[in-house]
Amino acid sequence: MGSTSALEIRNYAELSHVLKDCDFVPEHGARIPHLSRSIGAVDMLFRDRDGSQPGIVVEFDGAWWHDNEKNRSDTQKTDALIDAGFGVIRIRESPLPPVTASDVSVPKNQDAHLTSAAVLTRMLDLDWIPRGRRDHIIQYCALGTAQAVAEASAMIHRRGGYDLATSATEIRSRRSPSP
Repeated sequence: MGSTSALEIRNYAELSHVLKDCDFVPEHGARIPHLSRSIGAVDMLFRDRDGSQPGIVVEFDGAWWHDNEKNRSDTQKTDALIDAGFGVIRIRESPLPPVTASDVSVPKNQDAHLTSAAVLTRMLDLDWIPRGRRDHIIQYCALGTAQAVAEASAMIHRRGGYDLATSATEIRSRRSPSP
């Protein structure tokens, strides 16, 4: 699956599921053309449907992948995106420190619904959600369970990854027979 984790995809699917109903257009692995390659390649981008604002960038920073050098480049990238007018929230797995006050710190491998609910709540706190659409987020957070499991599994499969909860039979069929 390359450098995109299944957990990042699950979070993207959950956030997309909710934010589409809030008039955002979701994009995973987005490229922002007017920014340099290192700054403009973002994990998740949620643009206003009417295009009136640059959008919200959500970056997923897994603890396994990040070190002190990566943390420095995360800070530089976040600053450049904010300077370009984007709202930025970084999902930071423990023990990674936040980059900005907008970041959401989560335990390693946390359930996608819990992480997405934390991100959506932060968006509400930052007043990034249109007033008439806030109820969608409040309802999602109250559900207590992931709503876009099938979409996430499909994305993971398309990228060549395997979600053991849905792929056990397929993985067994690919395994070489034991002698």
